[in-house]
Amino acid sequence: MSPTQAITIQPFASLDAEHMELLLEADPSVRMVHTVFARADAYEIRVGDDLAGVMLLVGPGPEIMEIANISVARSHRRQETD
Repeated sequence: MSPTQAITIQPFASLDAEHMELLLEADPSVRMVHTVFARADAYEIRVGDDLAGVMLLVGPGPEIMEIANISVARSHRRQETD
C-alpha cells in the first residue's frame, strides 16, 4: 500500500462477485453469507480503487453491533506501517 493511496470505508447494498469472494473466505457457506447479508450493515474497505476488505455488522440488540463476517484481501494482509 502506497502512503498516498486513500483508504475509504463505505457501506454497500448489493452483493457482487468481488464482495462474495472475500466473504466466502471467512464463511464458506454461500447460504449463510446471504442470510447474514440480508440483515447486516455491510461495509467495504478500499485502498484507492482496490477492494481491500469487507465487513458485515449485525445488531443483536439496541445499541449493540456485532461483527458477523470480516475478511481482508490477501494482497492487503500483513502490511507494515511506517
